[in-house]
Amino acid sequence: MPSQITPRRPKPPESLIDFAQEHERAWGNESYTNRPTLADILNAPVVAFWKPILPPEDNPRAKTAPPPLRETITIHAELADIEQYLTKLLFRVGFNPLDRQLVRIFHKGQRVKIKGVKILFEADTKGDDGF
Repeated sequence: MPSQITPRRPKPPESLIDFAQEHERAWGNESYTNRPTLADILNAPVVAFWKPILPPEDNPRAKTAPPPLRETITIHAELADIEQYLTKLLFRVGFNPLDRQLVRIFHKGQRVKIKGVKILFEADTKGDDGF
């Protein structure tokens, strides 16, 4: 009678602490600009996780391996900081290529998502060439 052993699969991260631990394991002792400590992450009102966006490889035959894609974290005082970043992104995308993508947001330890975006229009005045 053969026994079937199914490998135990790790549970995917769900909570802020799960994602923070995954981040800490991925980065270890390495650092990046403004990397928050674990205590900062757990105590911050707003925590944003970002995934790097790599520019297309100029030489597909390059021998060097691409850098590992590890998420970075930023902490913020309020959700308005994230909203301000996304608004700037909308108006500057043609000027500055994106280098990171917003992956997930936690507010007071709870995962939140962007529910909607509202763009307001007004009459264009003479001589107003910019946004």
